[in-house]
Amino acid sequence: MGCKGAGEITDIRGINVFRCDQLAQARSGDLSIVVAGSDSSIARQLLKDAKTKIPAVTEALGVVPVKSDDKQVVLACGYDVRGLVYALLELVDRIQYSNEP
Repeated sequence: MGCKGAGEITDIRGINVFRCDQLAQARSGDLSIVVAGSDSSIARQLLKDAKTKIPAVTEALGVVPVKSDDKQVVLACGYDVRGLVYALLELVDRIQYSNEP
């Protein structure tokens, strides 16, 4: 069985997905997933809101739940490209193997 992307997994699980260019465009009450490098401005702000940090080491990753501006957000981030890919793979696994959609 091949690796499935988050879009395919969410389709199988019956989860509606809406893509936004900015977090401010996300609807209140929805779970928002932000994918970013840990040094990007959005990731820095969300990590600050969550009162956590991603280590500045190769392959470091984070899948961080945080509440920001009354929105429930999951930040998938990585210190480098490989860390970001690992964070996305972890997120896909959580979606695929969760008992709840």
